[in-house]
Amino acid sequence: METLVLTTWRLATMRIFMRNLFILFLISLSSCNTLNKKEVIIENLTEGNYKYWDIVDAPRFYNKKEYSKYPLFCYYFNKKGGWKFYRYQDTLLVEYKVPDIVESQNWELLTDSTIRIGDRNAHILKLTIDTFVYFDDLWKVKIVLAKHT
Repeated sequence: METLVLTTWRLATMRIFMRNLFILFLISLSSCNTLNKKEVIIENLTEGNYKYWDIVDAPRFYNKKEYSKYPLFCYYFNKKGGWKFYRYQDTLLVEYKVPDIVESQNWELLTDSTIRIGDRNAHILKLTIDTFVYFDDLWKVKIVLAKHT
């Protein structure tokens, strides 16, 4: 009888151990998946070092039917977390700053679907190697960017 109780106890202990090991495996697998997703987002956003993104659709900035030259504005993101906003002047990019507004020049990936650009948060709707679409929480507008070529 004692042997049967001991064997049953060992089986129960082994089941609990295996269940806990499986749960730990699932947790570690899911955390690795999130880390890889963030790395892919950063790689697409910066191309490993830095990348320029032309604004191709943003109703708050301008309507492309009203301008003969298009695009007019461009974002710059680097892997170290810096960003800038540029305006096209002829064929040159000139840094554009809104008068009387001081904004952080850093960006940060908060989650795999939320990015902080300067002092405002945005929800990433789509991000590929050559397309970046986000919804800006402050301006309440969808911004469409295309890789600068």
